[in-house]
Amino acid sequence: MVDAVKFSNRLDVYWDKVFGLNEKLNYKIFVDGEFVADSDKTFYYLTNLKSECEYNVTVKYFYKNGTIHHEENAIFKTLKIKKRINVTEAPYFAKGDGVTLNTASIQNALNALGTEEELYFPAGTYVSGALTIKPDTSIYLEKGATLQGSAFRKDYLPKIPARFEGLDCECYSALINAGTMDSVGGFNTQNITIYGEGRIIGGGLKLYDDILSYERIALKEYMDSLGEDIKTYENNDTIPGRTRPCLISIYNAQNIVVSGLEIGFGPAWNLHYTYCENVKINNCRFYSKGVWNGDGIDPDSSENSVIFDCAFDMQDDAVAIKSGRNPDGNRVNRPTKNVKIFNICGCHSVSIGSEMSGGVENVYIWDCNFVDTAGGVGVKSTRKRGGYVKNIFVSGVICPNISIRKVNFNNDGEGYHRPPYMENFYYEDITLTGFVIRQSGLPDEEDIINICGFEEEEFHVKNVTFKNVKVKDYPSKKDHFIRVENVTNLTIENFSRV
Repeated sequence: MVDAVKFSNRLDVYWDKVFGLNEKLNYKIFVDGEFVADSDKTFYYLTNLKSECEYNVTVKYFYKNGTIHHEENAIFKTLKIKKRINVTEAPYFAKGDGVTLNTASIQNALNALGTEEELYFPAGTYVSGALTIKPDTSIYLEKGATLQGSAFRKDYLPKIPARFEGLDCECYSALINAGTMDSVGGFNTQNITIYGEGRIIGGGLKLYDDILSYERIALKEYMDSLGEDIKTYENNDTIPGRTRPCLISIYNAQNIVVSGLEIGFGPAWNLHYTYCENVKINNCRFYSKGVWNGDGIDPDSSENSVIFDCAFDMQDDAVAIKSGRNPDGNRVNRPTKNVKIFNICGCHSVSIGSEMSGGVENVYIWDCNFVDTAGGVGVKSTRKRGGYVKNIFVSGVICPNISIRKVNFNNDGEGYHRPPYMENFYYEDITLTGFVIRQSGLPDEEDIINICGFEEEEFHVKNVTFKNVKVKDYPSKKDHFIRVENVTNLTIENFSRV
């Protein structure tokens, strides 16, 4: 399948990798029958195109010997050019001086924006508190433009219904908010594009500290009432920490594009979308070193996500796939499914769970580089979660390790009546190093494969295949370990050392 992220003058074309081959294919891209480029990646950016024009794009898949495997074809129409509304001009007069709080002026501009207009940020640093985006909104940040989140808690009021760490709760508003959380309803917003060459940066540790300092006091009576149960929480800041906003929060939305931006230093996760469909994120750089729970992208109970050509430098997971937690997640019962992640790199790799009570299925991860990171591609769950994880496919990835495991952390609250089901995992053409970089910055060693299911046979990890696995040797490390426990139907083909 060939698809594209569409703009008025550009098509970011991407296509699926073929799994199950014993060699990597190369690709030739044609537009309207004319050869355009060779590529060894499964995406290509077609630039300098005309707006509102159709382009017939063909991708031909080739073996190394030049024999064609097959071809894929699709016709795409570029978008209409939207009228740009400069946020610094009348009647809004936002100031990109890095000091002025522009929340009101930017929000007024967003409220007045027409469906054939886009809000334009020229170079400058625009400080703002929480903003709300309505349906059919386009925002463009030019190179040198930064939407800078305030570092003060009061600028993210009011608190709003949200889902954080899989639980329905009230959180502070994000810097950018779209849609209204509705776990039983349908979509209430659509067609949102945030793109350009600029940056969206949160209040980071200063905002984090301001929120937790306030919430520790505000929630003290509640936390004291928990008595000994408080010890079941990950740490003393778990409960106040769950009031933190993400940098960008999107709920119950269709057709979302985030492209070309640097995004980072939210007080919690950076881009979190829940109950969404058709989300495309590409050509972005995420960073959030030093922020607890500083994930990059968190797809949550959402369908049809594509994430590619992104780099991550995070305190926590680069991409963390979720679908709710324990009774809340089981009750809502909305899985995350049909996720494609390819050609990304950086910290902590891709994680599925541990909040996966609504289920996770049909995840495809390929051609990613997670060397010298804090962890490999992993699935994690606790006995309390319920739900399921199934149909996970990984190809062409280099990382420290592969794990499918039960964990005991982040395990507070009421549990479901059964453990999760975990089945159908396929890994091919991967390279494992056994080396991780801890959050301290120091290197450490881990098992290259760790698969640990639950004790009851019904809840063993089932149907796991490893094919064409290379294990990287180092002068200081000659022994690599595979840990397997409570697994049914494990296949290992063609291990080698490099």
